[in-house]
Amino acid sequence: MNSSKEVKIFFQALLIRAIFLVAVICSGEKMYSGFADNTFFYDDYRYEQGAMEYAQTAEHLIDPVAFTSSYWSVHEWVHLDINPFKTTLLWNFYCAIIVKLTHCKYSIRLTCILLSSLSIIVIYKFANRLYDEFVATRTAYIMAYLPYFVIFSCFPYKDHLIMLLTFTTLYIALKTRLDKRIDKKSVLVYIISFLILFLLRSGLTVLLVLATLVLAYGQRIKKQMSPKMLLIVVIGIAFLIVAFVKSYDDIIFKSTYYLGRKEGLSGLSIASIKSIGDIWKLPITYLYSIISPIDLSAPIESWLAIVQHINIIMTPIAVGAFLYFFIHKDNRDVDFILLAIYLVPAVISIGIFRHYYSALPIPIMYAVSFREKMTYSYFAVWMFSSLIYVIALVIYYCFL
Repeated sequence: MNSSKEVKIFFQALLIRAIFLVAVICSGEKMYSGFADNTFFYDDYRYEQGAMEYAQTAEHLIDPVAFTSSYWSVHEWVHLDINPFKTTLLWNFYCAIIVKLTHCKYSIRLTCILLSSLSIIVIYKFANRLYDEFVATRTAYIMAYLPYFVIFSCFPYKDHLIMLLTFTTLYIALKTRLDKRIDKKSVLVYIISFLILFLLRSGLTVLLVLATLVLAYGQRIKKQMSPKMLLIVVIGIAFLIVAFVKSYDDIIFKSTYYLGRKEGLSGLSIASIKSIGDIWKLPITYLYSIISPIDLSAPIESWLAIVQHINIIMTPIAVGAFLYFFIHKDNRDVDFILLAIYLVPAVISIGIFRHYYSALPIPIMYAVSFREKMTYSYFAVWMFSSLIYVIALVIYYCFL
């Protein structure tokens, strides 16, 4: 972090998350200790409970037998004899080791608020290169103070690390595109980031690799196809084909599973795309995913329910992110690359909000950029559309 503004944003984000983490811990029996519930159906509860079991049963810091039995006891079906890029157990390992070292289950949550705060700085840098200081600053402050990001960061989900690594690779790709060169340090960070991402969620990481390569080199390939560039393209395509083939079964299985699963989502089947015939729903899916999770009728028994009630404040962001495409004409290829990164997991996992949580800063950047460039007539459309959206949600959840 070089600038004083980045340091200021980082510590503000970290401080408010630390305060909320204390509130979450002190809520005790009044709220579930997990984000949504205290059941093994939810990943954060399994991560934490499995790590606590490991800390108590492991004879050494690294104990494969205790690791397997600890997570099996919380219904996390770990298999250490299978390719680690298929089992994606890296976060489980981290949780187990950090709790074993610290003897405190909240050490995982402290890691998460740190990762969340660091993500904001990387996103600030990315937005500053792609847009300008206005968009970068406001996007960073929205993420620093928006209740959804603050509250969710207090729970031990791996999505905080996924967000940090996703925007690290996007920043390197964008920097390569604009500077027309890449240094060895950036290459190393890029490779390590993707290795970790493959150990966290496999499947869709292949698509992110493709997106970052197109972002970095697509423009240059289009203008000038030199022998060196052709070799890079051929090697890149070969790698992606191999990675996709190896991940194909996993992608298909998870896509089919997640399309039918609902986690913290209530209503609006019209936002769910289940076949090619539902492609007309794409704008609805886009608008609805940005405000998810939302349920204005949910009983306040969990922190998820609190977010579901508060997230109605996301409606102006959703509408702004939609109207953005009507006024922004520069770097359209970059816009659509980023849109694909957001929409693919949103379409596949519309019922599981945390699967596209790591890409949510993308529509937030769109909305802020729209706010910067909009005319008075677009401002009126933005406000009126946001009001209609809020009214529709209130009617749906409270009266139907």
